[in-house]
Amino acid sequence: MATTFTKNSTIDGLFALTGLTTSENTEAITSKNGGFLAGCIAVKDGGGTGFNSGTVTVQASPNGSDWYTAKDVTGTAMTLTADGYFEFSLAAYAVRVLNDGSVSDVDVDVFLT
Repeated sequence: MATTFTKNSTIDGLFALTGLTTSENTEAITSKNGGFLAGCIAVKDGGGTGFNSGTVTVQASPNGSDWYTAKDVTGTAMTLTADGYFEFSLAAYAVRVLNDGSVSDVDVDVFLT
């Protein structure tokens, strides 16, 4: 099931999601211009027990239906097991955050430039 982001009404390009829970993924966020995606993703514990022993993974898609683990410029998978932040520049159509099923309450902010 995809969990919907709320688009910030005062900051263009900012999307926020509160309370991503077990077995949920975020909806896909597509690029503003249909090309490259650039920006940042912050994931933080939303209620004191958010990460438990779980992992969230940033995924990218070339077409909105096939998803792959996003990697940073060094080739490292964009995954978090605690509060964290990624900056990214991806040649992808869309980006989302995948929950491995163990994360119970995390907040996700995505800013696209």
